[in-house]
Amino acid sequence: LLLSPGIAHLPPLAHQAAILAAAHKVEIICDVELFVRQFPSAKLLAITGTNGKSTASALLYHVLKTAKKKVQIGGNFGIPILTLQPPTEDSYVVVELSSYQLERIPSLKAHIAILMNIAPDHLARHGNMAGYVNAKAHIFAHQNADDFAIVGMDDPHTKHLFQSLSKRPTPCLTVGRDPTLTHGVIIEKGRLLDRINPPYGENTTLALDEMPALVGAHNHQNAAIVYAACKCLGMAQKPIEQGLKDFTGLAHRQQKIAILDGISFVNDSKATNVDATARALASYRSIYWLAGGQEKENTYEPLDKMLVNVKKAYFFGHAKSNMARYFHGKIPTMCFERLEQALAMATEDAKASGDKDPVVLLSPACASWDQYENFEARGTAFTKQVKLLPSQQRQILA
Repeated sequence: LLLSPGIAHLPPLAHQAAILAAAHKVEIICDVELFVRQFPSAKLLAITGTNGKSTASALLYHVLKTAKKKVQIGGNFGIPILTLQPPTEDSYVVVELSSYQLERIPSLKAHIAILMNIAPDHLARHGNMAGYVNAKAHIFAHQNADDFAIVGMDDPHTKHLFQSLSKRPTPCLTVGRDPTLTHGVIIEKGRLLDRINPPYGENTTLALDEMPALVGAHNHQNAAIVYAACKCLGMAQKPIEQGLKDFTGLAHRQQKIAILDGISFVNDSKATNVDATARALASYRSIYWLAGGQEKENTYEPLDKMLVNVKKAYFFGHAKSNMARYFHGKIPTMCFERLEQALAMATEDAKASGDKDPVVLLSPACASWDQYENFEARGTAFTKQVKLLPSQQRQILA
């Protein structure tokens, strides 16, 4: 039985078809498993994480493509993996994998397996946090000494997993902000420091702040993870740097779409959970924040420490009342039925504020399904509305 990733096959949300299949001992897999079985020697560069995996996948693909490597991309990224060309011995396949997919790829063996981060998400589907972590950890299954594991070390769940991964014969690299990390890449004050191969020295550094499409701490992690992966593939320094600098960003993920009368408009519709929105709120100052939709989580507490950057919040959709209730007294808030209404008011307020470089940021912290088919449709609607706004000075970027 081949199930779409969005259809659950395990309790508590198992689909009736999956329950019947299990009762009759029918195997349940996903399309990535079919690909792996068809091409067992394919060099898979697999990436997962709660947040940032799409950007990291696109960035890795871009850097490899820039370096004239044979590479394809697919999976959760939006390109069905079964539509790719048969991989060759000298080619790579970048595969973005969700926790839903990872539960159904028993034969997965990635040449490079990357776990970026883990934060609470999809807990209704996986039962609890332990179930979610276990699904993510499957990305490292069946690796051997010729493969590589890369682990982001900036949250407790990934740090805990690293302890068991480091005992395997598979080389395991770390990426994070801890200056004591000894085998991997360190992110330090807007710089990337290569600590992959001792003796380390201080000669291999990159100024991450000089990469225009990789703004913010989360994007610095994306760059560091891609850098580590490319080094595992034996790539030289110059083409890696060139690819990172040339990257233009990913649609709907902190995508700056326009500057109108000095106001920047940023489409972060892909931020469908609180952790993703926290990363966006940490990346800008003077934010006029648009958020709302269909709630996925019970608390917005992780956003509290980021509110210093928010001038006002504009909540819309199903979550608007709960969000307004939570943030009442912490920041000024307003509620609207639709995103377009929230955008219009946020633009008015940003113009009247006199702030230097204000940012109207769509970073919903919620799913889109109350009013839109998916986060792409929500981001596209936002982009279209921004382009219709009247302005004296216009710079359209996307």
